[in-house]
Amino acid sequence: MTDEQIEQRGWDAIKSYAINPQWIEKEAIPKDRIYREAWEHEGKDIVTNMPRAQEIHKDRLRAMRKPLMESLDVQFMQALESGADTKAIVAKKQSLRDVTADTAIAKAQTPEELKAVMPEILKEKM
Repeated sequence: MTDEQIEQRGWDAIKSYAINPQWIEKEAIPKDRIYREAWEHEGKDIVTNMPRAQEIHKDRLRAMRKPLMESLDVQFMQALESGADTKAIVAKKQSLRDVTADTAIAKAQTPEELKAVMPEILKEKM
């Protein structure tokens, strides 16, 4: 098969609903696809829209904290029922709520920097 035939085969595989399809060199595609939904085509390159990537990262942090919050909700209810002190649980829940407000998320200039932002509270076991 010739290069032209291979390229035509690629164009033929594009869905009819695709908007503005363009041929991208394989080397221009980032290896790490964690923020793929934030990719934008810029000339011959694919770049990451960082504000969009930051929102994707926040959504991932929210998904990570969800089971931790659910566990703390159970602990909170048990503490209330038994009359135990709930201050530590409330503080931990607030720390979990604050993970998306981490200033390091907004300061991240590259996908690698953003990916490295992982609040300690999400790293620890509950």
